[in-house]
Amino acid sequence: MTTSPPAAAGPNPAATVIGSEEKRIRGAIRFGSVLLAAAMALALCILLVAAGLLGGESRPGMLFGLVLAVLIGIPGIRLIQLARKKQPTFVAVDSTGLWLHNGEGRGLIRWDSLAALTVQWSPGSDTTPTVRSLELCPKGPVDRDESVLWVLVRDEEPLNPGLPRLRYRMAGPAGSAVDGVIEAARKHAPATLWAGELERQPGYDPGPDHEGHHARTQERTTG
Repeated sequence: MTTSPPAAAGPNPAATVIGSEEKRIRGAIRFGSVLLAAAMALALCILLVAAGLLGGESRPGMLFGLVLAVLIGIPGIRLIQLARKKQPTFVAVDSTGLWLHNGEGRGLIRWDSLAALTVQWSPGSDTTPTVRSLELCPKGPVDRDESVLWVLVRDEEPLNPGLPRLRYRMAGPAGSAVDGVIEAARKHAPATLWAGELERQPGYDPGPDHEGHHARTQERTTG
């Protein structure tokens, strides 16, 4: 059965971690700080000019400087605020299964809950990249609205008779983090789960069912 583990549970030290946003968050905070520092320096210069310590300047010039400081400073503050609120999202793959960690918590797809693993891909073109996906086919039904793992659930015809329609998918352009997830799964997952690769038509992955998930969870909370 696919579950979200207790808060104390987590990937083992040998896990392969892919797609951490921690560096992006630190970079956003750093860039926001630079913008805020530039705005403060500009405002300080204008105050010194107004006090007569840095020579004279026209009022229109000072007004323009203040507006520019505000235009630089507000985005800097906003960027820092958003970055601090953002929770790092990453995938970890170990001998137990595939872990998804995001702002909602941590979810686990156990290898022993799966019937098969496959890789699907669609060819790219001059305007669209090649897309690859890791398909995790469960042995039985799964909760399509589980708080963390729902973003991976896809409802399609099963790859083999007897499998449920719902399965998990991690997809993305070739060369992105999905390649790391696939390689990590090849390293950690039991070899008996692998069922080959399959070419699909472009656009085969519509993404998570955001509207359906919202409607179903609303029904649960109001029902």
